[in-house]
Amino acid sequence: MQAAEILRLIIPQISKHQLAVNPINYTVWYEYYRSINLPLKQAIDEFIKRNEPFTNDVLEAFFDTYIAEADAENLKQVQSDVHRLIASLSESAKSTDSNVENYQHTLKTYGDKFESPMVEQELPVILNKLIDETQVMQFSLQTMRKHMAESQREINELRSKLEQTKAETLIDALTGLTNRKGFDAALNEVLGQAEETGTATALLMVDID
Repeated sequence: MQAAEILRLIIPQISKHQLAVNPINYTVWYEYYRSINLPLKQAIDEFIKRNEPFTNDVLEAFFDTYIAEADAENLKQVQSDVHRLIASLSESAKSTDSNVENYQHTLKTYGDKFESPMVEQELPVILNKLIDETQVMQFSLQTMRKHMAESQREINELRSKLEQTKAETLIDALTGLTNRKGFDAALNEVLGQAEETGTATALLMVDID
C-alpha cells in the first residue's frame, strides 16, 4: 500500500475519533495500516473488537509500547548479539592459545632430546608425535581462521542492523522525513560545528499549510 493511500485512511480515523493532528497519532495509524508492525496491529484490532474509544492518551500508549520500545528492543538485541560474538571469539582465541602453548611445549621438549644422544627406536616415536601435534595445531588455526571469517560477516551484519535501527529512530514513519529527535541531533551537530569554526548560524522556520 502506497503512502498516499495510507494517508487517505488515516485522516478519517483521526477525524472520527476527534484525535489531535500530531506526529504520534499519525505514526500509530500509519504503522497500523502498513501491517508491518504486527504486535501493534494485533493490539489495535483487539482494542477495536472491545469497542473502546480511541483517545490521544491511548494512541500515545500504543506508540510508547509498540513503536518507541520496539526501537529500544532492536538496539538491546544488537548489543546482546555483539556481547555473544565477543564471548565466542574470546573462547576461540583461548582454545587456539592453549593449542599453541602445547605445541611450543612439545617442540621444546623434543628439541631438548635432540641435544643428547638417542637410541634408534626413539626417533620414529618423536617424529610421529611431532606429526600428530602439528596436525592438531593446523586444525586449530584453520578453525580459528574460519571462526574469524564468520565473525567478520556477523560483525558487518550487526553494524548494518545498528545503523538501520539508529536511522529508524530519527525518521518519521509516515513522511520519511527527519523527526523531532533527528532534528535535535542535526541542530546540535550544526551548532557544534559553528562553535568550533566561529561561524554564524541561522534557523529558518516556515509554517506550510
